[in-house]
Parts: sequence; structure tokens; C-alpha cells
Amino acid sequence: MLCLPLLMGCQRDPADVFEKVSPSVVVIWASDTVGDALGQGSGVVLRDSTVVTNCHVVDDASRVRVSQGKDTVDAVLAYRDRERDLCLLQLRRSLGKPAKIGKSLDLRIGQRVFTVGAPVGMELTIGEGVLSGYREFDSSRYLQTSAPISPGSSGGGLWDGDGRLLGITSFYEEYAQNINFAAPVEWIAQIASRSRQRQSDVQASRWFLLGPQLIEKRDWGGLRDLARRWVRQEPQSVWAWYCRGLAARNLGEPSDTALSALRKALQLNETFGEAWEELALFWHDRDSLELEYQHHLRASECLGDNFSVWFNLGTAAMQLGHPREALNAYRKAVHLDETHVHAWVRLGMAQLELGRSEDAMQAWAHASVLDSNDAELHQARALRWQRLHQSDSSMSAWKKMLDRAPEEWVAWHNLGMEQLKQGKWQQSIASLQEAVRLDPEDEQGWIALAHAQTERGALENALESLRTSLRSNDSSPRLWTAYGMAALRAGNGQLAWNALGTAVNLDPRSSEAWGGRSLAALSLGRTPQARADALRAVRLDRNNAAAHLALELSSGQSGNAR
Repeated sequence: MLCLPLLMGCQRDPADVFEKVSPSVVVIWASDTVGDALGQGSGVVLRDSTVVTNCHVVDDASRVRVSQGKDTVDAVLAYRDRERDLCLLQLRRSLGKPAKIGKSLDLRIGQRVFTVGAPVGMELTIGEGVLSGYREFDSSRYLQTSAPISPGSSGGGLWDGDGRLLGITSFYEEYAQNINFAAPVEWIAQIASRSRQRQSDVQASRWFLLGPQLIEKRDWGGLRDLARRWVRQEPQSVWAWYCRGLAARNLGEPSDTALSALRKALQLNETFGEAWEELALFWHDRDSLELEYQHHLRASECLGDNFSVWFNLGTAAMQLGHPREALNAYRKAVHLDETHVHAWVRLGMAQLELGRSEDAMQAWAHASVLDSNDAELHQARALRWQRLHQSDSSMSAWKKMLDRAPEEWVAWHNLGMEQLKQGKWQQSIASLQEAVRLDPEDEQGWIALAHAQTERGALENALESLRTSLRSNDSSPRLWTAYGMAALRAGNGQLAWNALGTAVNLDPRSSEAWGGRSLAALSLGRTPQARADALRAVRLDRNNAAAHLALELSSGQSGNAR
């Protein structure tokens, strides 16, 4: 059936029009210096990460955010045409799909048109009407339409049946029905040239556009140079100070540089969530876990719809041993992004820590649907089997993880430990050798490797493994204790005595080291010393088996001497 171009135009289905234009319509949120909302409006996405809206939507705003669905981006005012109430916003990054531009001059009175905007806060609402005429206001010719416009629609689009932008919905007659007005689309191209914006603001908007590009390229030197000029020109710009701090942290500049810049940004606007999150990463770099957590928490209060903030908050909470707080953070994260595998995996880990094994399995089932071979998912399942003392199932899970991540030291480490429990000495040696190769600072891995080698009868190999670990970490009492015990097993009492002596000097409260040294003393015929060391070990740990053995043997030697 052909559609003839009648006076009213082709009868397009509003659903088809909405499907075409909705990716180009955004909601605009304006707030003041303390983060309180000033208002909300609509906007239309153009090329080069710009959005057109009405100036009255963003007037007096200290911060402007643009959202589409769950995705929110900060924006800065680039150009303002006050007379026509049209403004161009520059987004920090791309959002939505650029609108297809039509021609309002081709419209005929009575032609069917559509509005799509966010009236009274309802995102992406479509209205239908006709072009009622052209009206002159302040020497400017506006489009009059019966398509509905309400508070919040300001800055939205007026579209034809083919999804082409005809105008920007601007105002309506409050005391009359269906008398609404839109600025013609041709005016958009004139905003920059008609702008009455100060040159410094234009320069700031260019900096705002360039900054994200440098961040995306990880050009921290370029960002530092830009931010230095920016803060001199715009010392009250939150974004300028934020970029300065971001560059300083990533360039490894003195701590005070990054810290003072980010704190300056928060002094200007304490609700600036990006600065709180960057400070959290600053403290993460310095292993200050509590400070990292507190700053992630503040960031989450300001950026409640930011997935990364909640994910990072959950991770910090887990590392601090706060599984309940981690659970709440990960729940928010998966709500914001249901397709993120690791968010589901870590949600399950938090539930496991709280003893909710069945809930953990459900979370991991979600993760498995997304990626059944994810390495972190196999790791989580392996840890669960370990807790349940299901060694075979745990080893199977670790092996699956290694299929996906063969260079993951933690998988080799835990696989080796499970093999060690089952007395599979040779397999354990092979796994633990991979673990310490990938992470030479894996102290427990070195000790377990030496234990497996000892049980296998390779005593010299065990000693060499521990000597290798001590070359890079000679201040570990646990490594010296293990070295001394391995020497004792190898029949080298003097080496054992020396090593265990170093261990007790490093940690005088190590019952294990004192108990081992008591046996070393016995091997050298130093019975009184052996008893003294054994008694000290028992005072620290009454269940120390080595110390009790030394006491028993030393008593026998004393009796023989008498």
C-alpha cells in the first residue's frame, strides 16, 4: 500500500518515530555548588559529543550532568545564545546517537509532528500534534505546535515522521491549551557565532573537551600541562583542579601535588564525586586501605549511578574484612550493570563470607550465564570447595581457572596446597614451582614447596628452595624457621641452629621457632639449652609438639648423664 503525500503527511506510527529518535534525546540535570538540584530539562545530542538545550535549563548551574538511561556524563557550557535561549553543552565523553537534522523551512501548516523530551522528570516521553503555524517573538520566528510541551520538556526535540529534528521545544502558553513553541533547527548552527559568552569561558570549554581526550590516551604529561594553564586561567574550576590531581597521581609526582589539587577540587565542590574517587585511588596506591575505603564511600554518595565506584567500594570493604558492607556495594553494582561477570562473582564471595552459601551459588550462576569459563568465577568456586574441605572439587576448579589464566599465581599456589594435603608430592612440587616463579614473594608457597620436596626425599632441593626465597626476603622469621627445620631433617644441626637462632631474633614470640631451636640444640648435644628453648616455646604455645618432644628427649639425656 502506497503512502501518498497528503496535506497531513504520511501517518507514521509514533512507536516507529520514538524508536528512531529516542537514542538522540537526553535528560539534563543542573545543580549548584553544594550539589542541590536547580532544575531538570531535556536535550538533543549532536555531533562531536555536543548537546543542544535551552539556556534556562542550565542557567546558574555550577554542575551540569547529562544522562540517558543509566549512563550519566558531566558537561560544560560551550556556547550561549541568550536571545534565542539556546545553549550548546560539551560532554566529557560521547553519549547517545547524534540526531538526524531536518529543515523547518520545508514544513507546512497542519503537518504531523512529534515531541520527545522529559516532561516533569519522565525520561523519554513522546507527544504528538501538528504544526500550527509560525509566530514572531522578539524579532525571531518560532514554530508553533499542538504537540504537548510541559515543564521538563525544555530543550527536547520537535521531530517529523521520519525522525528528523525540526526544532528545540522551548516554551508554551501557560493559560491556553496546545499552544507550544519550538526554536527552528536552523538556529542551532548559529549558536556559536551569536554567543555572548566570555572568551575565557570558551577557552575553558575547549580545555574541558581536550582533557577527556588526553585522559583516554593516558597522556598524563599533556594533561598536566593543560591543567596547569587551566587552573591559572580558571582557578575556581573544579574540573581544572581535578585534572591536575589526576595527572599528578599517574605521573608519580610528589604526593602533596596530587593530594592538594584533589582537595582543592573538593573545597570548591564537596559533592564532586570524581575527586573523591580519585582520592580513593590515591590512597590505594599507598596501601592505605582504610582511607581508600572511606573515600570510595564518599564517592558513592555523590556518584550513586556509577558502577565503578560501587564495585571499587565493595572490593575495598572485602579487603578490610567488612563483608556486609561489601555485599551492599556489590548489590548496587550488579543493579547498575547486570552484565558484569566479576560483580556477580564478588557478590557471591561476600555472601560466602557471611555464611550464605546458597546465595553465593545463585550469584555465581548469574556469572556463569555471562561467562562460564571466567577465571575469577572458577577461583571463587574453588575457594568455596576448600572451605567445605572438598579437595577434589577444589582442585578441579583451580585447574579450570588455569585453563583460562595459566599465569595466575594464586591458582597454582592453591592447587599445589590441595595436592600437598593429599600427599601428591610430585604434583604439588610442580604446581608450587609455578606459583613461586610467577610470584617470587609468595612466602607460603616457598615453605610449602620445601615441605613437599622434603616429603619426597629431595632434602637438598628443599634447602635450595628456601635459600632462594631468603635471598629476596631475609627478614621473614617464618622462612628462617622453615629453613632451620629443613636443615634439621637433612641432619645439619649447626645450620639448623643458626637459622632458627635468626628466626627467634626476628620474632621472639614465635613458639614454632623456639621449639625447632630446642631440637637443633639437642642435635648438637646442648641439653640445658634445649630444655630452656623448649620451655619458652611451651609458654608461648602449650601444644607445641616439637617443644614437648625436646623436653622428653632432654629428660632422657639428663637421666642417662646421671
